[in-house]
Amino acid sequence: MFQRLLFAIPIVLLPNSLHVPFDTGIPAINPANLLLVVLVLALTMSPRAADQPPVGPGMLTAPILLLFLSVSIGLVIAVVTRPGDLVTDITNLKDFMFYPLLYFIYRRCHLDLRGTRMLIALTILVAVTAGLESVWDGIAQDSFTAYNEANRIAGPFGGFRMSNRAGVFFAMFLPLLVAFALFIRGHRLLRLLAVVGIVVLATAIIVTYSRQAYLIAVVTTLFLLGRRHVLLVGLLALAAIPAITLLPPALARLMLAADAAGMT
Repeated sequence: MFQRLLFAIPIVLLPNSLHVPFDTGIPAINPANLLLVVLVLALTMSPRAADQPPVGPGMLTAPILLLFLSVSIGLVIAVVTRPGDLVTDITNLKDFMFYPLLYFIYRRCHLDLRGTRMLIALTILVAVTAGLESVWDGIAQDSFTAYNEANRIAGPFGGFRMSNRAGVFFAMFLPLLVAFALFIRGHRLLRLLAVVGIVVLATAIIVTYSRQAYLIAVVTTLFLLGRRHVLLVGLLALAAIPAITLLPPALARLMLAADAAGMT
C-alpha cells in the first residue's frame, strides 16, 4: 500500500505544483528532484526481478532515447559555438529529461493489476479535475465569448503563457477516456463517467486556445473512432465545417479567421 502511495504522489503533485508551493531556497532541493527521490524509493520497494516477469523495452523506449541523444548533441554544439551559462544549460537539460524518465520508472514499478488500475484511475481523476478548474476559470474570465491572448486558460499550470502546456496535457488524456467510452463492455457506469470526462477535457482544451492541442485531440479521437465506426468518421469529416457554427463564439471566430488567413 505504501508503495502505491509513493507512485501516486507525483501523479497528483506534478500537474498541481502551483497549488502546493514548496521552496527550500536550496537549488538542489526542489519539487522535481524530491519527487524523483520518492519514485526511486518506490522502485526499491518493488518485488525482486525473480518474482516478476521480465520487462522488455517499450514502444517509446527508442524514440525517447533518440530524443535525449539529439538534445544532448544540440547542447554540446551550442556550448561549443556560443558558450553561455553552462550550469543553467545543464540544469535546463536535466529538467527537459525529467518527465520522459517517468515513462521508464512507471514501466518498471511492478505493481499488481489492482494497483495499476488504481494509478490509471487516479491519473484520469487528476486530469479531469484540472480540466474542471480550467473550465471554471474560462467561465469566470468569459473566455468562451471574448477571445484575447490574456483570456487563454491554463488551469493549474499557471497564467495564459502556460495554455499550450495545459492544452497538450488535456489532449493526452482525452483519447484514454474516448477509448474507455468506445471499448469497455458491460460497464455502463464507467462508460458514462468516461463520457462526462470527455466533455470536461474537450471543453478545457477549447479554452486553452491551443491549436496544437486541438490537432492532437481531433486526430487521436478520429483514429479511435475509426477503429470502431469507420462510417462515423466519414460523417464527422463532412460535418466539420458546418459544425464550426456550433462552437463557442470566440473559438468559432478564431478558427474562421485562421482559415481565412491560411493558418493551420
